[in-house]
Amino acid sequence: MAEPLSKIERRILDYIIDYLRKNTFQPSIREIGDRFGIRSTRTVSGYLQALHDKGFIERRESRSRGVRILGLSVTLSGTGAVRVEAVAGVEAAGPEPAGAGAAAITPPASDRPEGQISAPSIAPPADGGEGDIEDKRWMALALEEAKVAFSLGEVPVGAVVVRNGELIASGHNLTQTDNDPSAHAEMVAIRRAAERIGHWRLLDCALYVTLEPCAMCAGAIVLSRIPRLIFGATDPKAGMCGSLENLAHDVRLNHRVELKTGVMAEESAALLRAFFRERRVLSKKKPDAWSPQQPG
Repeated sequence: MAEPLSKIERRILDYIIDYLRKNTFQPSIREIGDRFGIRSTRTVSGYLQALHDKGFIERRESRSRGVRILGLSVTLSGTGAVRVEAVAGVEAAGPEPAGAGAAAITPPASDRPEGQISAPSIAPPADGGEGDIEDKRWMALALEEAKVAFSLGEVPVGAVVVRNGELIASGHNLTQTDNDPSAHAEMVAIRRAAERIGHWRLLDCALYVTLEPCAMCAGAIVLSRIPRLIFGATDPKAGMCGSLENLAHDVRLNHRVELKTGVMAEESAALLRAFFRERRVLSKKKPDAWSPQQPG
């Protein structure tokens, strides 16, 4: 009989199983850490080793051209037995980051005030065809990423990158967790996608994000040559894909992006409103706590 799992080990195992069922590759150690708010890749490796030692996963490692190749397989016994495997996942080798254990979660200082979040004024194509169904499918995954950000105390924005009908990367806001002002959901997903395919040009890719990208993210989308952008709620205060300006369609730039807006916009906006509502309540209980009106 396998040893019992701790709560975090069970959550990590469930996440790995769900991820491998949806993808042909495994989640990286850093992706697992980001999902559960764990800063140290060494700590994540420890949990994976524990799952291996308890017989829930098999883990293989090799090195090729300076990167560590990780292979994971999961076997569940009993009724409805399933074996899920990924052997091609790549986690870049390098020094372990400072610190260990779970990341400290602090209220975020956001430049996206709740009062400025809205559904888009430009309606999406309403053909009800397969394209709309597929876009909602991927946007639903971006919303799941946004919910993870919410649980970490981050502004709930999520993004996924899809290539030829396959999910290749996902991300959510990590600005507070990583103390990184550039760690918006889109930037996190774009970096992971480029690492995954081994090239900075994300050709044949589509980016799904729950909130209209800001100037930084819109610029990264253009520079990475992403051909298609789909977002949910508009951001009249900071959005640069149709609200303040439209970098995605600027004829002076050497790349323009196909836009589709309003996909699951109400769900995206509702999640953001709930987040800021919760923060306002917190700020009233603790006057020194962060509030949406406090400068970033």
